[in-house]
Amino acid sequence: MFLASLSFMLAYAIGIARFKLLLIDQVLSRGMWYFVLSAGLGIFFSAIVGVGSIVLHSQNASLFGQPVPMVVVLMLVVYVLLWLKDQLQRSIDREYFSEKYQLDRALLRMNRAVSNLWERDAVAGNLLGSCCEVLRVEQAALYLWMPDHSRFVLVAAVGWPEVPAAVPGSVDQLKLLGPGSSIQRVPSGDSGEQILVRSMNAELITGLEVDGEVGGIVALGSKPSGAAFTAEDVAFLTAMGRITGVALHCAKVHEDVSRLNDDLQRKTEKIDDQERRISMLQSMVDSLSVPHRALGTGLSDLQRSAIKGNGPAITQVLESVKKIAISEASVLVRGESGTGKELLARTIHENSSRKNGPLVAVHCAALSSQLLESELFGHVKGAFTDAREDKQGRFAMASGGTLFLDEIGDISLEVQIKLLRVLQERTF
Repeated sequence: MFLASLSFMLAYAIGIARFKLLLIDQVLSRGMWYFVLSAGLGIFFSAIVGVGSIVLHSQNASLFGQPVPMVVVLMLVVYVLLWLKDQLQRSIDREYFSEKYQLDRALLRMNRAVSNLWERDAVAGNLLGSCCEVLRVEQAALYLWMPDHSRFVLVAAVGWPEVPAAVPGSVDQLKLLGPGSSIQRVPSGDSGEQILVRSMNAELITGLEVDGEVGGIVALGSKPSGAAFTAEDVAFLTAMGRITGVALHCAKVHEDVSRLNDDLQRKTEKIDDQERRISMLQSMVDSLSVPHRALGTGLSDLQRSAIKGNGPAITQVLESVKKIAISEASVLVRGESGTGKELLARTIHENSSRKNGPLVAVHCAALSSQLLESELFGHVKGAFTDAREDKQGRFAMASGGTLFLDEIGDISLEVQIKLLRVLQERTF
């Protein structure tokens, strides 16, 4: 029995060594070389410090008149030697423990990505870059699940020009890709998870947890060496996926809040516009609801110093002026040249609630399109050739008062469009 057990143990040990199941030769080789290089580096620099100290001590009398300069120089030399030793030791550590340094870089990259939680593309790009660097793959892609369309949509990809932009999926496949679950491609098989892996042309996929459920997939291509993914690779990918899931959740919340804020702002602007229109209509209704009086009665309190006459025609015009003056509506005054349109506009201004404000008149036909636009809306310094300083427009000058635009039928179509918007929205 003892001989049988011994034979089995020997055969097992030979099999492990022959087929490199534990890679024991690499472990011993790497560990031995690391120990030899590290110990040799320490002995070498210690010898340099010792020899340097002896040499400096022997030459103390001839080189230095006092012991203080020797100590200062010795400390500087030791500091420089220790710095060189530290740099060489880091190079050795980086060579023999490259996985650790790659993992540190990956975590640092993800920390930078998490600091920009509202940038979904940055989070996805850092996740895929970390996977390629640590897991030694050249192709990686991130998909998000779109339940409305029952498919996975590509968000970001690295080194994968032919990756599909969208992959059909199902709820059953999502259940197979639970948090922490991974599916590796096998040469044969027609199960649902293997169909999903092949449709993505991937070698390994793992579920991405977002909002407590599987909301996406991280797909990796094959390694250049052809080696299979290990349990440590899957564990790293799962950990990075959890960090990415939290970041994507925060990015989604930020996008939702931004969208709701934009919707609220648009609705607020519409409400303000509706209130302004309602106020204008209410003023017009109030002006039209004045009880009918005999023509010419009630005009005694009307300021009409610039308009003379008491005939039926002028009295009817003044009745309209009194109704219009108490409203906030824009008024169109029509008449031939020389019939007193500006006088009528001045009378409306003097009998309105804006009478304490300015009355600004602009003769539109006397100005070119560019000058008229500048005259109405103003300009800043350098806006065109002769704009040597900022200029306030007539609309701004007439704020709180009345603006009279004469001969508006002669202005260009471009200025008419801008003017129409100002008259409708009452803002510029």
